[in-house]
Amino acid sequence: MGKDNSIEPWHGMAKRDVQDLIGQIPHRMAHNYPDRPAITFQGTTRTFEEFNADCNRLANALLDAGFEKGDRFAALGINSYQYVVIWFGCAKAGVIHIPLNSELKADELDYYINHAKPRGLAVDDELYESVADKFDDWSPVETIVTIDKTDDITGRPQATRLSTFMEQGSADEPEVEDLDADDTIQISYTSGTTSKPKGVMMTHRTLFSQYASSIIDGGLGGDDTAIAMMPLFHVAQMHAFTVADIYNGAHQIILEGFDPGRVLSLIEDEEVTRLFGLPNMYRELVNHDAFEETDLRSLELCVYAMAPMPGSEVQEMMEQFGAGFEIYFGQTEMMPVTTILPPELHDTKAGSVGIPVRNVEVGIMDDDGNVLGREEEGEIVYRGGQVMKGYYNDPEKTAEAFEYGWFHSGDIGRLDEDGVLWFEDRKKDMVKTGGENVASLEVEEVLMEHPDIEEAAIIGIPHPKWNEGITAVVSSSKDDLTEDDILDYVSERKAGFKVPKTVVFVEEFPRTATGKIQKYELRDAYADIYQEPS
Repeated sequence: MGKDNSIEPWHGMAKRDVQDLIGQIPHRMAHNYPDRPAITFQGTTRTFEEFNADCNRLANALLDAGFEKGDRFAALGINSYQYVVIWFGCAKAGVIHIPLNSELKADELDYYINHAKPRGLAVDDELYESVADKFDDWSPVETIVTIDKTDDITGRPQATRLSTFMEQGSADEPEVEDLDADDTIQISYTSGTTSKPKGVMMTHRTLFSQYASSIIDGGLGGDDTAIAMMPLFHVAQMHAFTVADIYNGAHQIILEGFDPGRVLSLIEDEEVTRLFGLPNMYRELVNHDAFEETDLRSLELCVYAMAPMPGSEVQEMMEQFGAGFEIYFGQTEMMPVTTILPPELHDTKAGSVGIPVRNVEVGIMDDDGNVLGREEEGEIVYRGGQVMKGYYNDPEKTAEAFEYGWFHSGDIGRLDEDGVLWFEDRKKDMVKTGGENVASLEVEEVLMEHPDIEEAAIIGIPHPKWNEGITAVVSSSKDDLTEDDILDYVSERKAGFKVPKTVVFVEEFPRTATGKIQKYELRDAYADIYQEPS
């Protein structure tokens, strides 16, 4: 006899909306592939049936604790199985998920907590001590749980263990009324350029559009075994890959961070078929002592992001890994992938960022709102199914972002005669370093608070490891102010990835006729500062 494909109704859903709701993903996978491995973390594998039950327990625990549709729940965590359960548990309960960058300092988190006003907060046990003193200040937060990943953790004052919290919830599908595909399901914060960070509102519908693009255009396979080593609090890992893989029935191995030796071991032992990382991660894998002895025959696809790699290097890596290489390009407001450069185009279109995915239309626009033709340079703009709902509690910035009916990326580029997108420069004052976007203004403001700094400018300079190195150019009133003094000052106030890689002291800055610092001249002047001497 054939398999029983009947599915019991999912509580609270109208039939026409069931397919459009994020919480349905683990439910359907549990029905279709109950015994298939879903996620492996720290050597333990959960099947799709077990994973769905855990998501249900968290959702029901949230509902039992009084959370309602539209309430917000923040997660400050390092990569883990539990982190993914929190995302889906929130989705099933209709609670909006707020991912927080785990590298941020406690004082930096004040803005996000006070802006999003989450009722609940999950804190990775490893991060608890660094933020516990803030709990009394974070008045919106009523429920705090610690993400306990081992049985050795006994809990923390002011918090309940996540595992204990989940035990209070039923494994049955939660009953939530009136969930809609256009409901906001996640608010992810961008780095502000000229203002505070903005909360990008993502809906069930926009995220499903991203998953379809990843699976169809990115070539993600349902039989894949993939390693998740990039941060899950980033939309790239979470939505371009992790949730798309769960939606597709693939198996994921979650790592707390990038460890080249561990990655190589897993590729061989678990027959991993796909990786996603930064260009420098692949370089570290190639240079690792175990690379030559590792059996890489299972590997089929290596995806990278943040910056194109030289065509010659990609071709060499394809040979070394025996796998195809793809670059993903986009931004948070686009869920996040807008273009993909597939392996077969790395020869003829090396240096580009690829072809638009099927659910995104890419245009090039001038400052007057005119869409330009092929080979004309202007601002990269987008429209389509993957565009954000808007910025949370910021209608002015939302209207600005959607001027002329397209979403404005803040990037400069061109579409060539074949419709391939080439990124040329940034219109926004942003440094892209090691997988993070850092607003120059944010670091400049800290530098200007230093009593011995008269003026400061932050620029991004090409860096062999970090893509761009955050570089501080400063003028000082004191002759004895040192680079270490400045770096220590910033590191005490900002997350490590925001701390400059070096400091350049100048007596005066190049300026426009109106007195504005000409950053492009600074970038040109110090373009080789991180390059090794030949």
